[in-house]
Amino acid sequence: MKNTRFTTLLIFLLFSVSMKGQSQEEAIKKDIKTYFDLLQEEKISEALDWVHPDLIGMIGKEMFLAQYKEMLKQASFGAMEIKTVSEVYSTEEKGDFALVNYKFAMDYDVSTMEDQAKQIFLSSLKSQFGDATIEDNVVKVQADREMFAVARADYEGWRILDYDKGMKMILSSFVPEEVFTHFNK
Repeated sequence: MKNTRFTTLLIFLLFSVSMKGQSQEEAIKKDIKTYFDLLQEEKISEALDWVHPDLIGMIGKEMFLAQYKEMLKQASFGAMEIKTVSEVYSTEEKGDFALVNYKFAMDYDVSTMEDQAKQIFLSSLKSQFGDATIEDNVVKVQADREMFAVARADYEGWRILDYDKGMKMILSSFVPEEVFTHFNK
């Protein structure tokens, strides 16, 4: 009898943990999709509300808005899709973190650039994102990227921190080293 109760309790516990993991993954995907949709609709101010508040606080929302507006004079966001979401890693002081792999496309209008400038721009994008081509005065970028999804008690939902090795020093201001270690970054 005790063995049956123990087995039932163990199954219930494993099921509960599994369901929590699934619901966290679903919540992460939902919030990131909202962020992606807002970017594609060029609702940049609203999209920035989904970026980690410490990064916004460090750089300033107005600075982000100005940079996006300048970029969107020549660029537009294409398809964005989540490829994988890791299990959530919890820290005591900085919240919960998940590593998200995603793919995105972006088009840059280069019709006003000289040929040499187009090639320099294309080369720069290739080194930054990997896959970039020029077709009919449009540079098309396809990139696989990573971001951290972060949840903390002082806000609702999951916030985004785009990850790039070059940004690690900035991100380490509000992402604990244990998170980078856990995700091998």
